[in-house]
Amino acid sequence: MVAEKMGLVRAVWNGPFYIGTLSRPVSVGDVLLKTLETLWRAILSIVVLLIVGGLGIAAWVQIIEPTFFPPLKTQISATATYDDGSAKLPPAIGEKPFRCSPDYPIRVAFKNNSKTTIGHLDFSIEGRPANRSDNVVEGASWRQADTIIPASFTWQSCWAVSVGEGLSPETLDYNINIWGATEADANAQFRPVPSPSSASPEPVASNAPPTPSPSPTEPATQNGLWVGRYVGSFEGGADGDLNLSAMNDGRISVSLSIGAASGCTGDISGTAIPHGQSLTLIKPKDESGHQCRLNVFRRGNRMDLTEDGCGYFHGFECSFSGQARRR
Repeated sequence: MVAEKMGLVRAVWNGPFYIGTLSRPVSVGDVLLKTLETLWRAILSIVVLLIVGGLGIAAWVQIIEPTFFPPLKTQISATATYDDGSAKLPPAIGEKPFRCSPDYPIRVAFKNNSKTTIGHLDFSIEGRPANRSDNVVEGASWRQADTIIPASFTWQSCWAVSVGEGLSPETLDYNINIWGATEADANAQFRPVPSPSSASPEPVASNAPPTPSPSPTEPATQNGLWVGRYVGSFEGGADGDLNLSAMNDGRISVSLSIGAASGCTGDISGTAIPHGQSLTLIKPKDESGHQCRLNVFRRGNRMDLTEDGCGYFHGFECSFSGQARRR
């Protein structure tokens, strides 16, 4: 059996142009066959190297790297539960009680199981009715957090979700899908702060969560970074006026009006909670079934705005995407 396999390998290696050792006198045909034989073996060697290299890369990507060098996002465990603050929940071991509110009832917890300090997370909140596999949370894929999470720490925060008509957020089973995680900058520092749900001035324990920036209890000093009037330019040659003001419950009131020389005008208003350097104003679905999402990114005294599905609120020749600076 071994001899048969070796013979098959030898036959493939020799190829259809095998002539063996040349003997004198050498004819032109012999030289041509020897050239083709050598070329066949060179091509066969390249093919074998490509196959072996491909298998090696596949093994590295699929087995070796995930096993010995796992991506940072896979070293984070996350849970999401419905908590509108009404039920009495026992605090986790080593932490002060942390509660959400009816406006932001999805309690999300990230546990950093790596040895690296995390500085940014990209994730989605997904919710499914009992015994169903389809995610019914609308706009579930757009979430980000820039809170610093040291190794072995758990960070908790509260989020709002939008679900389709006839569904209730409190009846869903939630899970978190982590799309990406980034190591914190070398200059980033974590300072334990008092628990947001307790009046105690004592700092949280070493394994307790940092203050959740997306929580409705975000300090007024942080919200103050958003407050102001901003003017700027928007797509379609429109000029715009953006007004942001802080509310007592931690939300930001958003009001945007735009107008262009072409006659295109638009305005939108509502409230949103800031998540680090960004906030998203979400409007109910319009008559056509579209849901407007206005994303605002804070860049110091400048606000960068992008929109998704907001055509109902303005004309066809302009949009809410643009930039505005503080006046």
